[in-house]
Order: sequence, then C-alpha cells, then structure tokens
Amino acid sequence: MGPAEEFARLAGEMLVILLHIASAFAHLREADVESALRELSEVVAKTPQGRYADEALYWRARIAEADGDREARAAAARDYLELLKRLPDGRLRREVRVRLAALAEPGRLLSAEEASEASRRRLERIGRALHDFAADHGGSLPGALEDLLDDYLTDPSLLVRPGPIGAGGSRPYAYAPGFRTDLRPAESPRAPAATGGLPVIVLEPEAAADGTRLALRLDGEVVTVRQAPRAEPRSGAPQAEGETR
Repeated sequence: MGPAEEFARLAGEMLVILLHIASAFAHLREADVESALRELSEVVAKTPQGRYADEALYWRARIAEADGDREARAAAARDYLELLKRLPDGRLRREVRVRLAALAEPGRLLSAEEASEASRRRLERIGRALHDFAADHGGSLPGALEDLLDDYLTDPSLLVRPGPIGAGGSRPYAYAPGFRTDLRPAESPRAPAATGGLPVIVLEPEAAADGTRLALRLDGEVVTVRQAPRAEPRSGAPQAEGETR
C-alpha cells in the first residue's frame, strides 16, 4: 500500500471516530445518556490505544460520574483508573486523580455537620498550599487546583468537598484562577463588599439547605457566603453574595 492509500485509510478511520464523537455530543444534548455512552464506547473499541480513546474514556467517566447511581459511579472509577495507567504526568492526569478521590468519598462521614467541618479544614489546607505555591511563583496562583498536587498537596482527596451520607456524593471544589496573592481589595472589582473586597478563589460545589457555602478568600480566610440567586460567573470566578464568619 502506497502513501496515498495509507493516508486515505487513516483519514477514513478518523472520520468514523469523529462521527461517533459528534453523535455522542448530540445524544448528550438530548439527555440521552445511554446512547452517548454507547458512542463513546465505540471510540474506545475502535482506537483502544489512541488519543481519541483517552478523550472518550475521560468523557465516558465524566458522564457516568454525573449519573449518580452506584453502578454508574463504579463504571466511572474503572475508566479513571484506566486513564491513570495511560496518561502521562500532567494537569489532566492530576484532575483524574482528584475525580477518582471524589468517587471514593461518599459514606465516610456520618452527618452534614461533620462534612461541613471537614470541608472547612480542607479549605484551610488548600489556602496554605495556594500561598506556598504563590511564594514559589512570584505571587501567581496556579492555573488549576490540581497543579498543587505532589509538590504542595500529597492527597488528592483534599481537593474534594466531602459529602454526608445520602447527599449524592462528593465533588471537587470550584476554583477561580488568574489571581495573585499581592492583589489589594481595591483592585478586585469582581469581589463584593461583603467579602471585604477580596475575591473568593475556592468555593464549595453546592450550597447547603440554607443556601450558604464555605469559601476560601484570596487572603486564605475561610468564610461562609450566600450564593447570589441568579449570578453568572465571570471569567470562571465563583460568585458570592454576603459573608458571615
């Protein structure tokens, strides 16, 4: 087979893979999760060692993880474990480690109060790690919380908000990149006055029954904020309204 024929064969295979990916996206937009997962599984089957297979495994795991039931979460964990074997060291691999830790969290804590107290301790630990990172990088914070792993945090579960039994599982904290630790309150127009003029950089992924969440401010202090009812995040920043200590 000559170069032209080989290239044509490769192009044909790529087209088939891309059609499966496009079909998975279309099914997901229609909330047809089962069909979306089936299309992604076709990608894995057709290119088991290729780049597209890694992407398909990742998104298949994300979709199954969001499903919430025990069987789907177990399937997500299997895909994440496979990705850990395949991916080189980097941000995506570190993210997979965090998501795998989130899947392992449910059921460890007995009450909402215990989960909230554990979350506060984790946010305080994240705050110290972020400031250690900034001290080593000229005041700049990392592009993602996963960048703290290994050098500043050794346990990926610290980046996960622990959930009480029956709460539907644990999820990674929300993070707003792009800030520096030497930012002054007057230089942060995104931060409401109720948070002392300092932006929230890490936020619990879901609000409690009373509408409040724990949040980490830029100065490292953990505060309780009330989520704005219809606030739209700007530039990835968590939005908050009001603060209590």
